[in-house]
Amino acid sequence: MRPPYVEREADDVRDRYDRLHTWRKERARARGVESDVILPRRALLDLSRRPPRTEEDLTRITDFGAWRRGTYGKDILALLSARQKRTEGD
Repeated sequence: MRPPYVEREADDVRDRYDRLHTWRKERARARGVESDVILPRRALLDLSRRPPRTEEDLTRITDFGAWRRGTYGKDILALLSARQKRTEGD
């Protein structure tokens, strides 16, 4: 039996996911913890599909509670906004 069809993510979503995934690995390595401690995969997917622009937007992200917002929120917003500005400027 074939697995169910899964629609391929748009290029911009995959690009955000890849950058967030790399960022998460670097943070986990620096802290000496598993990547999921930094952010679970569900949060990476949600951030990739619904990229936040403000700290308020981060409150709507799956598995991204107050501690993660306070610890990583600014880094994530900067990471996503830096790429957004480059893309808009191209």
